[in-house]
Amino acid sequence: MEGGPTGIDQLRRVVSGRREQPLPDRPQTAYELVTRQMVEQLARDVADVKRRLDQLFTTVVGAVVLELLLRWWQ
Repeated sequence: MEGGPTGIDQLRRVVSGRREQPLPDRPQTAYELVTRQMVEQLARDVADVKRRLDQLFTTVVGAVVLELLLRWWQ
């Protein structure tokens, strides 16, 4: 291990080289186009699930607060 670059140094060099190259705006192949469409659809689905979970959480918190207020007033 003396004198030569370690594995982590090589990995850092590879990763830093990839960061410098931006992703192309337009897909080059049909595979890239299909993959991009699938990833974009997945992102929309995840956002929808997140929105639904937020609504469910808000509903549960509202129900708990309402129950506490009703018990406090009686």
